[in-house]
Amino acid sequence: MKRLGLLALVIALCAPMFADETCDQALAEGKTLYKSGKYKQAKEMFDFVVNECGSSYGESATWSKKCTTALNAAKKTTTSTEKKSTATSTTKTTTTSTAETSTVTKTPAPSATEAIAKLESYVEYTYIYSKDNTSFCLKGDTTIQAEPGAEGYKLLRDYIDEKEQAKTGAISSFGKGVVIFGSNGISPNNIPTVFYDTILAINNRRETIIDVAMSNNMKYYCVVYDKNKYFTNGPVAFENTLKEYSDANEEFLSVSVNDAGDFAVVTNKHYYCSNPSTRNFAEQIQKDHGYIYSINISNKGVAICTADGVYFEKLPPEVYHRMRNFLNRTTPIKIKVVKFTDGGTCLITDGESQYTYRL
Repeated sequence: MKRLGLLALVIALCAPMFADETCDQALAEGKTLYKSGKYKQAKEMFDFVVNECGSSYGESATWSKKCTTALNAAKKTTTSTEKKSTATSTTKTTTTSTAETSTVTKTPAPSATEAIAKLESYVEYTYIYSKDNTSFCLKGDTTIQAEPGAEGYKLLRDYIDEKEQAKTGAISSFGKGVVIFGSNGISPNNIPTVFYDTILAINNRRETIIDVAMSNNMKYYCVVYDKNKYFTNGPVAFENTLKEYSDANEEFLSVSVNDAGDFAVVTNKHYYCSNPSTRNFAEQIQKDHGYIYSINISNKGVAICTADGVYFEKLPPEVYHRMRNFLNRTTPIKIKVVKFTDGGTCLITDGESQYTYRL
């Protein structure tokens, strides 16, 4: 019960309401958290302001650096304490009776800093639809942004804003990708030539593009279209899985692939994740929440969209905040597509036309 209480407290601290917030509110919240010693949460607030409003806004970049300094200082203190503890433990071991013939090595318990950090990364938010009182949940753990943004996204942003819609897409952390509009509209930017030629041919034939996928390093890519057709340049196991579902006349819903060759495929009847850990997570999500619309993976994380929510592991905080803001629009929607990189770049849609992005 104490653990649950602590978890609830941390969730409350780490998942503040972002609906209709302004940069001033985020800045003020960050300063309050900083003064109370909650440097990790404060840094997320200041980074949010930097990303959304600019580094000079309210000296948000300076405040973010202050948080980093404070976190590093706390880490050094923890490390020093752990070293002293290890030295004491070693001294005690040398006084053990020589009659002992073996020593049992115990896995050291996580430090208080590590335990709290683990809890702080967990977020949960539920949006209630006023018309029918149903709910849509965002739930999982987040990680800290590890990659910088890229300037190449401007072309993709311009495409999306001009069309005022987006259905799905494939993006990398290098400013390259492709966005799909409507049934088969395409907006590519510096994607591999074969990938580009393939989706252009599908567009010219007026066939419906269902989903596209591309690894962050652009080595692997895939497009599923016209219900059960596909094209991929990917691992053999990926192609075999696509062929199996296609031969069974199952309709593709989503595809995803990462740099390591891990992949995920969802149809109207089945889904498959090549990575055992991701597969176990998906099995639990399906058991608890039913129908899966899409599974999207990055090199580190995963986001699974279901009828009642998005459930994720190792998702960048920036993507989580975008989803929250998206749910709290004037006209509420349900999220069916979450394309993202480990650096926080993302395209989030309702699977039809409504969208938000961080590009």
